[in-house]
Amino acid sequence: MHRCHAFPLLIDADGRSWVAGSPELRHHLGFYGATDLADYALRNLGFVGLRADGPRVTVTVRPDMFSQASLHRLIELLVAWDTQLIVLRLVRHCPNPPVELYYDVEELAARLAVLRNVAPDTDFERPSLSLMPLSLDRLAGSGRPHQSRLYASWRRRRGVLSRKALAALTADPRGEGGLWVRITGTERAIVETWPKYITVYSPEAVERLIGGDVADQPDPEYGAGTGDGFRRVAHRELPRLELVDAIITPGPNALRRWSRYDRLLLPWRSESGERWVSGLSAVRRVVVAPH
Repeated sequence: MHRCHAFPLLIDADGRSWVAGSPELRHHLGFYGATDLADYALRNLGFVGLRADGPRVTVTVRPDMFSQASLHRLIELLVAWDTQLIVLRLVRHCPNPPVELYYDVEELAARLAVLRNVAPDTDFERPSLSLMPLSLDRLAGSGRPHQSRLYASWRRRRGVLSRKALAALTADPRGEGGLWVRITGTERAIVETWPKYITVYSPEAVERLIGGDVADQPDPEYGAGTGDGFRRVAHRELPRLELVDAIITPGPNALRRWSRYDRLLLPWRSESGERWVSGLSAVRRVVVAPH
């Protein structure tokens, strides 16, 4: 289907695309009067709306109603159109519905996957932490050289952390090698390194974090989610690449930060049998937001 500039498109619950207001859609739904068919379909039938304007596309959805099939079709169209900016409008019963901006189709897909699970009468406040698994195949030629190299090293070494590598890591706990935690026998995830590129917390807060559990961060909700992720990878002994969408509050009087990044988690074992997990992130977007 060609991109349509003059008329918005609608995607139905079965993933089929229609031109909004077209005779074909009216015949399909049995509407022939003066009803605003697009608005009715968006609010009551779980349709998804699209309007393209050059590289910008406006997507309109009622989050608690659209189907998985319509989501798949939406993503297919956005990818085919080489979309560079997505305006997401959320249908709700208020005069000024929320509007969100996205610069990546995958980011939109992650957000919509979360929104599909909200209750009809709740607001659409962005959750503090959401995780979307990504295929490890994305690391090949993906523009993430640091993650690609570490993953290749992990595979080459079969997840074994040599004494030399371990000594180099612990000798420079504020280096650029990622976030490394040691999993204790009581399942605590002890922070052994905190890289310089993670700047959400103050240097004083980071000093207190090193040597403590990764869950004990100034933002407890974000810390708990991070700790669970590291421990899960250690327990399953499987690598994980994920898209992280988080709102982080660095401290009592600090502005919140909305951060979106890809995180590669890898399980390791030292030559002495200790369990370790590395976390290496590639930041997509960070926005400082008012309270």
